[in-house]
Amino acid sequence: MDRRLVDDHGAALMAVSYEHESLLELFRRRETLAVELLTGSLGVEVPSWSEVRVTEGDLGQIDPVETRADLVLLLDENGKAVFGIVVEVQLAKNAEKLFRWPLYAATLRVRHACPVAVLVVTPDRTVAEWAKKPIALGSGNTYSVAVLGPDAVPRIETPDVPVELALLSAKAHGETDEGLIVVENALRCVMQLDADERSDYHDLLWAWLSPAIREKVSEMLEQHFPYPQSDFAKEHYGKGLREGEAQLLLRLLTHRFGELPAEVETRVRAADDGSLQRWGVRLLDATSLDAVFADD
Repeated sequence: MDRRLVDDHGAALMAVSYEHESLLELFRRRETLAVELLTGSLGVEVPSWSEVRVTEGDLGQIDPVETRADLVLLLDENGKAVFGIVVEVQLAKNAEKLFRWPLYAATLRVRHACPVAVLVVTPDRTVAEWAKKPIALGSGNTYSVAVLGPDAVPRIETPDVPVELALLSAKAHGETDEGLIVVENALRCVMQLDADERSDYHDLLWAWLSPAIREKVSEMLEQHFPYPQSDFAKEHYGKGLREGEAQLLLRLLTHRFGELPAEVETRVRAADDGSLQRWGVRLLDATSLDAVFADD
């Protein structure tokens, strides 16, 4: 097989994995984000609640690997679950999900004896329209998920919002005709964070932007933070996409396998694009940290 085809396939899988995990990262970091979008953008009514908690994502009994949802949240009131939310990031149409989403809802509903919503998050308008269609269950019954496509994400142009919402808005609207103002606002939200969080959120946003938008953002930053004198510009906007991919890969490895040895972190940060793509693809199926770096 042509090595270029293999490399292109690996790069494509890495890009899909990166986009999926980086979108999901926003909902993991701000556990109330799913509730805010369900109620504010999609008009879903939820009972009174006082706490949001992440719960077990295994929503199947027979095949737990294939029935693991992306993220499962419970809204609690006085220590009792009153509403469940299954967050699913969907980048492409997948007919199998039309069978799994009703299963997720039914399993979580039975497990916690409360109403449930499946929230499908997608940056693709075609996928959003596909996911909105009622799912036929048989005997005239249907099930519908709540879909947060790009058109349902609010256009945020003020920094006085949670940074996760600002980044999601930049993801949804950044490539539109007047999207630069949304991206600029997201950057201002990021700049208000402490150093560690600022770096993480910068990496997520920077990796989402197309080369054309990144160039416009860089030009804007040179005006506001004269390059190369600005330490902020040096630290965050001179490092490019590769560093963002390395940072996310480290977070994914840590999430999957726990605290990483120092040599692994050093190796990932120093890796070239090809190695990052190769390891990212292996991470999809790897059962151990050694398996990710096998044969390298």
